[in-house]
Amino acid sequence: MRKSDLNLAESTSGKRKGQIIISKRGDSSLRKYLYLATIQLIGINPIFQELHQHNVQVKHMKKQQSVFKLVGKVHEF
Repeated sequence: MRKSDLNLAESTSGKRKGQIIISKRGDSSLRKYLYLATIQLIGINPIFQELHQHNVQVKHMKKQQSVFKLVGKVHEF
């Protein structure tokens, strides 16, 4: 997998600074399967459960934002 297949992009506006988002460019099936794999990891892997809880409770992210941030981490592996 190449990093460009997922197309992570930086989203910046007046309210947001430097948030990483997944753009709709690139391979849609790759995005779909990485998302599904990440949902499974959050459900069964204690490390990903901790990361998700930290994002939601400490960083005050919405659950979906946390999932997409973790999709980027899964893609790094």
